[in-house]
Amino acid sequence: MIPLQIIMFQSIRILACGLLLCSTAVSQNPGLPFELLFSVDYHGPLVGTQAAGGVLITEGDLMGGGLPQLGGAQLRIRRNGGLLGLNRYSTCLGHPGGTPCGIDLDALSLGEDLRLLGGGQEYFLYFSVDEYAKGSTGLFVAPSVLTENPFGESSASVFSTIELPDLPVFPQPVGQWPGQHVLAFDGDGQVLATGGSGLAPGLGLIEPNIPGQGLPNAAQDTGSHLDALSIAPVSNLNQNSVYFSLDGGLIDPLHGYVNSGSAGFQGTDPGAVLESSGGVITVYATPGQLGLGAGDDIDALVLWENGIPGFQAGDGPYTWLDPNSPTDMLLFSLRRGSPILGQIDSLMQLPIEESDLLGPPAPGSSTPMILISGESMGLKTSRGSGGGEGDDLSGATIRKTDEDIIDCNENGIPDHVDIAKGSSPDDNDNGIPDECEPVDEVTCFCSVGSSPCSNDDAGAGCKNSTGSGGRLRGIGSSSLYLDDLAFSVEQLPPQTFGILFYGLDEGTAPVVMGAGLRCASSVLLRIGPPLLTDSLGLGSVGPGLGGYVAQNMPQVGQFARGKTLHFQVYYRDLQFTCGNGSNVTNMVSIRFTQ
Repeated sequence: MIPLQIIMFQSIRILACGLLLCSTAVSQNPGLPFELLFSVDYHGPLVGTQAAGGVLITEGDLMGGGLPQLGGAQLRIRRNGGLLGLNRYSTCLGHPGGTPCGIDLDALSLGEDLRLLGGGQEYFLYFSVDEYAKGSTGLFVAPSVLTENPFGESSASVFSTIELPDLPVFPQPVGQWPGQHVLAFDGDGQVLATGGSGLAPGLGLIEPNIPGQGLPNAAQDTGSHLDALSIAPVSNLNQNSVYFSLDGGLIDPLHGYVNSGSAGFQGTDPGAVLESSGGVITVYATPGQLGLGAGDDIDALVLWENGIPGFQAGDGPYTWLDPNSPTDMLLFSLRRGSPILGQIDSLMQLPIEESDLLGPPAPGSSTPMILISGESMGLKTSRGSGGGEGDDLSGATIRKTDEDIIDCNENGIPDHVDIAKGSSPDDNDNGIPDECEPVDEVTCFCSVGSSPCSNDDAGAGCKNSTGSGGRLRGIGSSSLYLDDLAFSVEQLPPQTFGILFYGLDEGTAPVVMGAGLRCASSVLLRIGPPLLTDSLGLGSVGPGLGGYVAQNMPQVGQFARGKTLHFQVYYRDLQFTCGNGSNVTNMVSIRFTQ
């Protein structure tokens, strides 16, 4: 029997199953402070396949809402192209990848990108690139576009700058970290045995996407291309307008594939920023306001919207800094083949490239300003050393990410930036700062004089029929975001059942439980189904425990940032003469982090 002190969730189900293994779904942890939203272009194999719930994926959908995690995640459609107001959505639903259908979503923002105020403000630029991007040869941080591209691992990924100065960011900024970036989210959350140089939470996309093996040489690309990107607080997609651009009908001048022409099918311009509110699409910013002309095609969008309807461009650079009358902050990039590329910008007096983030023209000029140069992001440009083809920036968003993104050591710096700078070691190269691993404070050992049956074991729980005490340890990290926490047990009897349970507090003194000691106290909750040890007395529970708890536990037992919970395993031991055939492992205490 399980002790009555343990609160049994799903009690009818557990009584019916007894201590037998019962199938219980583990869902993803919904308690995230942010969500990463993105689209995929029509070239890839995901278009026409099913997302969560059986909904078919199109290139006009906003996807995300799941939990990016090591090993990949399940794709969810957060708002489909029909709800955005794309008039060909129903016609295109179900069409296969590789066939353009005129609903390609090309750039994205919820209007809540970080407002850049200057004065040494810390910010991080997240971006995506196409499969032909090579990255700067000056990159010394890995994993990056430079290290991932040779293996087709870059176009489904999201990268982050490490440190950028105030605007404008010239091609050769002062300092160590401008010009460097690092992998923040991986397409599939896995490292290929033949390539790739790091591990990061995965988005559920398909890799590799190998240049030259897809369009126009094959029916579709081999993998995914993340084509629009935004990061925003979880609840805001259902409350806010969505700002985006649609695709022009250019033929790529270097690689020959045909862009989808979705702007033309919608009756809009590929150089316009559009707004969708309530399923109705209107023009938010015209090409003329942005210094663009016929055929120019916006490819990435960063927007802080000031709350006044329509686009207020201001009458000079950085007018959004004005605390009394801030204008909208709008940055954008242009797709390869746009006619204005190569023209001289109105601020840095440099040729405009596909990797630059631009702003509306400076006063008295007709061409956009370069506000953040491609070189400062660690991307290759044709104006840089060596010349040749420049990288194409596909999506971008700016965040002060300690408020939004994983920061398991809670120092105000995203974990991937900590690791890139060397301020947090990652000796096992799994994308998690080592100070978040191991996750466990191990206590409640069965010391001499405390054991109920003179069965003390100083390094574990009280001795069982194997002659040793059951030992519990944590695996993975304390990060709620990754939800990779798991537990392993050893030195248990072979082929026996155990129950992982946890308490809200650590008791002042151990309490006898069977032939062992229980140190977890206050409200006690169990995580099911039971574990079953193998022939060596080994067993494990997790990962995915955060998702399980979120779906099945009362509020008092939820995992939460800064909360410490105390875990033990109660297990059967019918061969031991003391303790009514049961025992308990040592205790592991976990303080949960973001």
